[in-house]
Amino acid sequence: GVAELHRQQRGLLVSCDPGRDRSAGREVIQRLEELAGADVGDVAKAEETGNTQSGTISGALASELKDVRDEHIAKKSKEAAFQMVDLGVKSLTFIRFNREKDDAETLAVQILQRAKEEPEKVGLRHTMRLIPVETTSYASIKCATEAATKLVGTKLSESTKKTFGVV
Repeated sequence: GVAELHRQQRGLLVSCDPGRDRSAGREVIQRLEELAGADVGDVAKAEETGNTQSGTISGALASELKDVRDEHIAKKSKEAAFQMVDLGVKSLTFIRFNREKDDAETLAVQILQRAKEEPEKVGLRHTMRLIPVETTSYASIKCATEAATKLVGTKLSESTKKTFGVV
């Protein structure tokens, strides 16, 4: 069914091949989880450096098994970091970001850079465009003005010292 997109949601608007909304959404969520998981830490890195329970293979396996169980329990108990929202529009879906630390623009740029560098490994077969969404609002002039004012204030404040030009 079609989910309602609430106010002040952040995420990525994903355009895709006709009829491939879910496939494209899953592809993008997988890439986002890979990128977001990079800052969490990796069990393999700990094993490479020799930081295991007893320094043996059985200790390494026990440690890895514990980490997998803990991760599985954490995933079940917490809300997913990224959720697909069916907008009811053909060839378009929205990936909602549920954590404050995830920045739509940064993650979109990282996905596109990886796709450019290693197109065969990234696996975005059905995705056509990724459009970062900083905020959503109710479709009224008052709400849109409030959201835009807030967004422009953060992106174009005097402290950013950016210059813009129209060519």
